[in-house]
Amino acid sequence: MRRGTAAFVLTIAALAGGASAQWTLVEEFTSPGSGDSASFGGSMALRGETLMVAGYGAGVPAGVYPFTRVGGVWTAESMVPADGDAGPIIPGRVAMEGDSLFVSDNSFSEPREFAGIVYRYVLSGGEWVFAQRIVPASGARYDQFFGSSMDADGDRLLVGAFGDRKHAPRQGAAFVYENVGGTYQQTARLEASDGSEGDWFGRGCAIDGDTAVVFASRDVESGVFSGSLYVFEHDGQSWQQTAKIVQPVRGEYEHEDFGFAIALEDDTLVVGAPDAEERVGRVYVYGRVGEDWQLVQTIESVVPAQEAAFGRALALAGGSLVVGAPNESLDGGDADEGAVHVFTRESGVWVPAERLIAGTPTSHDDFGTSVVIDGATIAAATDCPRPDVVSVFEADADCVADWNTDGYVDSRDVLAYLNAWNADEQSADLTGDGEVDTRDLLQFLNLWAAGC
Repeated sequence: MRRGTAAFVLTIAALAGGASAQWTLVEEFTSPGSGDSASFGGSMALRGETLMVAGYGAGVPAGVYPFTRVGGVWTAESMVPADGDAGPIIPGRVAMEGDSLFVSDNSFSEPREFAGIVYRYVLSGGEWVFAQRIVPASGARYDQFFGSSMDADGDRLLVGAFGDRKHAPRQGAAFVYENVGGTYQQTARLEASDGSEGDWFGRGCAIDGDTAVVFASRDVESGVFSGSLYVFEHDGQSWQQTAKIVQPVRGEYEHEDFGFAIALEDDTLVVGAPDAEERVGRVYVYGRVGEDWQLVQTIESVVPAQEAAFGRALALAGGSLVVGAPNESLDGGDADEGAVHVFTRESGVWVPAERLIAGTPTSHDDFGTSVVIDGATIAAATDCPRPDVVSVFEADADCVADWNTDGYVDSRDVLAYLNAWNADEQSADLTGDGEVDTRDLLQFLNLWAAGC
């Protein structure tokens, strides 16, 4: 009986859409410094119970600030120590994967000015310990800005170097590293098939499984620096460029800053264009069909009358898409407090679910300059001349239908509940009668259909 019921539930789950959980502001962390040169939260990484925040500038000791959640409470930890040989790190980008933390410093100038470097730390005994310096196998070049972008997935690390000049000044390159026996080793150098001087290839990047996307912010299309995205696939032996995605033509070919932010997961690529429509902003969603990437949806700014820079920051996880609009004004004026918009996918289409704002919105906060998401947690940062603030939001924990607690009610929750139900886990006893039976399954289905 259970097997048949499970098959029925899976059929329902495959056909049904989802519903989003509600997000609640649970914590705010304030930068220790202030001033125009201060930066706190310009780059962040979030994995499980750990949030990493990059900070430097006026009154902000340069480095990476960890915050950990224990028993539902977030606590600031000691700043990640610098590489003893290098001195303080001016963090450019941060990324986390498994027990590794990666921190780039593209201002690093040894042996050449602005060559750039990436530091790797590993979690050992509850402490982050310096483990490795990562540089291009070919050696550092002048003005390379290695680490200007960075992303990690599984045992792979992708690092952009938009200033790379192997072929021409600032043509750019990206480098793939893989964990071999506990050490990350360079396994590939990625270049644009039509690269040329000043393309800034590597200004942004994203990697997911066997797919890598690299942003060339000054690639010229139709006579303007429109920006382009290059897609590479690993065929089991090497990386091959399989696609080039350019800014869609919308009437007069305007510069939209297409690709300023990108997010990649499975067969979905999301591209921010914060300068579209004279800085109103928009987001493009591409889906993979075979080896081709097709534009499947255009998400317009939620407040189209404002210069909100919608799409300046993006984060994608499961059924949730997070979009930063740091110049959005909450009262419709020109205060630029900023906002973050959460979208959920229903029947293959992304729809607005919730608008998040800082705990105490202030004029010109630019809230939403950077965003990250992992499971049922979102973090978003301000970027203003006052002390920067990082706000942490969590999906409501009392949503039974969100069984896997990823902030989204979808077929994954049905599968997760079925696993618990088939295993006779006590948590699956929703009726409270001491038995895990069909009545519990029907109870869950009713809750799931209602969403959160």
